[in-house]
Amino acid sequence: KGFQMPYGYSWTKGMGFRNMQESNQSMKFAMVLSITFVFLLMGFLFESFVLPLSVILAIPFSFFGAFWLMCLTGTPIDMMSQIGFVILVGVVVNNAIVLIDLINRLRNEGWSRYDAIMEAGKQRFRPILMTAFTTIGGLLPMAVGNAAMIGIPYAPMGRTIIGGLLTSTLLSLIAVPWAYTLFDDMRTYFKKLTALYLIKSGSAEVEPAAVDR
Repeated sequence: KGFQMPYGYSWTKGMGFRNMQESNQSMKFAMVLSITFVFLLMGFLFESFVLPLSVILAIPFSFFGAFWLMCLTGTPIDMMSQIGFVILVGVVVNNAIVLIDLINRLRNEGWSRYDAIMEAGKQRFRPILMTAFTTIGGLLPMAVGNAAMIGIPYAPMGRTIIGGLLTSTLLSLIAVPWAYTLFDDMRTYFKKLTALYLIKSGSAEVEPAAVDR
């Protein structure tokens, strides 16, 4: 700031900066596209576009954990870390999908919603933790690897995924059942409103017909 270029000299942003901006825009688009695809796929699988919102809740938790670990380790947000964020979108929803799928199956068998949530939490608690921590263990060499030895800085991607998995796994076990209950109540409420509207519409159509007779 305040620096004056000598007479006859000027500066401009180079191609490297432009390429970096284009890469950032591409990664943002890829992230939005991946979240959209995950949401649509879950909507078809669950036969509802309300319940998948409780699964999508795991994604912000993962981003929070990824940013936390990156700040803790002083990791910059570069291309590899952005790839890690895109990978997180597809990875962190798996635990929530497994949990909600079991809840739905138990409810279809006649369990109450509360009992189904508690039973699903008991049955899936250990497998979810084991899956998350084995994945984190496999990513540790990447997260602590030396880029000078292999030429490619994979550490930001590994740290991004590890941080996201840690927080999304622990927080999702609490937040996903709560969100499932909330969105299930919303779905039931809207179903009742729709049924009430259809009944009133049907009554309004029947009354003029009765008068004409």
